[in-house]
Amino acid sequence: MKLSAVAALAAAALTLAAFGGRAAHPVSVVSPLDHGMTCEELQATIAANDSQAAALREEERRAHNGNVAIGVVGVLFVPVVLLALDTSNAQQTEIAARQGRNGYLGGLAAQRCGANVARR
Repeated sequence: MKLSAVAALAAAALTLAAFGGRAAHPVSVVSPLDHGMTCEELQATIAANDSQAAALREEERRAHNGNVAIGVVGVLFVPVVLLALDTSNAQQTEIAARQGRNGYLGGLAAQRCGANVARR
């Protein structure tokens, strides 16, 4: 009896800890430091944003796969685990913010460094 109560408490804690996914932390499109950046710094920032967007896409894929597994378990065995579904769109919000920032930085790079540098 004690073991099942502990298991139920652990499952409830795990479910509540994962409830709803994570909050989005999007980057700002414009930074006060942007106008002081060199061409190399603009390109490096664009590349870093592209790399982070790729990592966010992978995180989104893992969250989707986790949701599928949770859905199967929830429908077949324990409906309460459906509360653990990641229903946030944090990754998409952050990817869109990075794409917007890259568009802005690309425009700055095109003005300062030439179009060939902006789209290297």
